[in-house]
Amino acid sequence: MTPSNSTPSSLRRLGIALLEATLGPDRLIDLAGHSHRVLIIRVPDKTWLTPLHEAAEQFLPEVRPLSIIRRDRDDADRLASLYLEAGPSSLWLTHDPELLPPVIRLAADEVLSLAPITTALLGQVIAGSTGRVPRRLRPTDHAGLGLFEIAAAIRPDTTADQCVTRLRHMARRQAEAGIHHPDPDLLALPIVGAAARDWASGVASAFAAIRAGTANASLLRHTVLHGMPGTGKSLLARAAAAKACVPVLEASIPGFFSGSDGHLNTVLSGVNGFIDRLIASAPAIGVLDEVDAISARSAQREYQAYWTNLVDGLLLAIDRLNASGAAVLLVATTNLLSHVDQAIVRPGRLGHHILIEPPTRADDIGALLRHHLERQAPALKLSDATLAPLVRALIGRTPARIADIVSAACGAATLARHSPDLADLWKAMPQGPDTRDSDGAALAVTARHEAAHAVLALHLGRHLISMSLIRDGDRIGHTLIAALDRPATLADLEAEVTILLGGRAMDRLAGPGLCAGAADDLERALTLIGLGYTRWGLHALPLSMPGETIAQRCARDPTLTAAIDADLTRLQQRATDLVSTLAEPIAALAATLLAERHLDADRIHVILEPFDVTDPTEPQP
Repeated sequence: MTPSNSTPSSLRRLGIALLEATLGPDRLIDLAGHSHRVLIIRVPDKTWLTPLHEAAEQFLPEVRPLSIIRRDRDDADRLASLYLEAGPSSLWLTHDPELLPPVIRLAADEVLSLAPITTALLGQVIAGSTGRVPRRLRPTDHAGLGLFEIAAAIRPDTTADQCVTRLRHMARRQAEAGIHHPDPDLLALPIVGAAARDWASGVASAFAAIRAGTANASLLRHTVLHGMPGTGKSLLARAAAAKACVPVLEASIPGFFSGSDGHLNTVLSGVNGFIDRLIASAPAIGVLDEVDAISARSAQREYQAYWTNLVDGLLLAIDRLNASGAAVLLVATTNLLSHVDQAIVRPGRLGHHILIEPPTRADDIGALLRHHLERQAPALKLSDATLAPLVRALIGRTPARIADIVSAACGAATLARHSPDLADLWKAMPQGPDTRDSDGAALAVTARHEAAHAVLALHLGRHLISMSLIRDGDRIGHTLIAALDRPATLADLEAEVTILLGGRAMDRLAGPGLCAGAADDLERALTLIGLGYTRWGLHALPLSMPGETIAQRCARDPTLTAAIDADLTRLQQRATDLVSTLAEPIAALAATLLAERHLDADRIHVILEPFDVTDPTEPQP
């Protein structure tokens, strides 16, 4: 794989080196052989996309590179499918994989995080630019510097040592001036809450003390950020790295499987390679996404040796990181803290836990909306009163969804060749400002459906966050239920499935027809039941083989198929019985939801106060 004959700039040379380090020799050979591969590379932030895209065009002429900054097309999946069919291999660059068309996320052969700018890699780039290997280049010489700062220090017609001196001076000035990148103001957002912001500020203070020599790496507490998807867990980790002026390296547990043959030694090799890169990049923050993808040892029966050895291997890797004394903070993210092996999340390993919840207060939503508007449409000045209806429509949306709506509005305005305005924001909300143009009877069905979810959740001892009749994508109704803050049991799983099936039960009892969300509820219920058997070990049946899907397991195991069907039938009947018993509070909640369109947790409890919806046999919040 050889770049073109034109002499690349320092920025281009650095981008090529990063791509080469990320892909490695085996993938480069595959791509050169026209293997029709689909790869996703996640970069630190969107400012890296253009230089890396240009580097890929020069370095990988056999590959079609695509940079994704925002998702603003309804036909994205169709266009992505055309790219896949047309070939050749494609390389999708993005700072947020959630912005990619779903078909690309599903079709990708691998999801990779961009390799860090290590001292060794930087030395190679300087040598390529100056013809000499730099002497005494140390990690602290470029700590906290971004892609553009490093490229600016590597200038033509200068020596390697002069480049190192410039890097050293820039890193020192940046640390002294408190210059952070990317996006340090993310810490001021209401996406994470005061506790998480305090954590991020504490991380910055810890790295500052280590850099000043007044503390060592023991000051850093490895952390788990947990909460529902789209709430900004990975974003918070990157913002903490920006505030601390340290690089962030990212990997994921599923990536260790998809990037290998799944054998224990190759998966553990990926884990240990990640830890090695972190130690070499210190001071640094390492982000390990989807840590719950490793089955807890307490849930294992079949393939017990595999999962036990994998958990033990991760624990040894964390212990090795701690023993190295390197100034590295390990941050894991998960949607389900209760499904992570307890040995991984105990003190000394990933023992500090921060819950990241979506904003539910209008003031927080307004602040989040204004933040994105100031960044993407600074000329658009709107009063609080003007924004109030839009803010109400956005309550219950995740920060990722709100950012996507603002991006879509600005993109549409650019295509229409005018400055973004309030109308563009409403148009970016699927089907306008609210659901008043929707069929009244259909809305009533949806309100009853969501009320059944909510009342059953409270009855079974769960916390509610909010309810909404505001359209989001293809769905109108939404009920947000807080995640469990303890390990899930079989009773918890069955309660979750019962809550999901409650809306379907309400549809059938009230008739005629099912709410649009009933099919999704059924699919999620089947998935949860299946995971209880195949991944979480909550039943007597053996777990599935590593990497085996529920559908694949059912195809070879009729006993599992029968067990899932029996559980679904039993829990659907349980949901139907509860909905019948709780019909009165469900009707009261549905009527208020239909009138007000959005209800937060406090409002829901006020509406249901005259009714006794709790079950004395269930643990209450």
